[in-house]
Amino acid sequence: MRARGGQGDFPARRMIESVTGVCAARRARLMRVLDIDPEWRMHRVSDGQRRRVQICLGLLHPFQAGPPPPPAERGQPGRGSHGAGGDQGAGWE
Repeated sequence: MRARGGQGDFPARRMIESVTGVCAARRARLMRVLDIDPEWRMHRVSDGQRRRVQICLGLLHPFQAGPPPPPAERGQPGRGSHGAGGDQGAGWE
């Protein structure tokens, strides 16, 4: 099925290069690592190829993961609501 009026008929390169403020070397490396052909026509790619382009778009801008949450927010071993040992030794005799 062909897109009406050429909608969606553009190369992956146009999508990826439309993101501004990105180092060209980072863009090239992501495209190489994700094995993206810049000439892929977005209306004809497979779901997997489309997903790789989406992943590339998400990774174009560098980010830094924050520190892990404090132990109280992560939950404590044996205290989960899933019942895995939550009441071990809690007053049972």
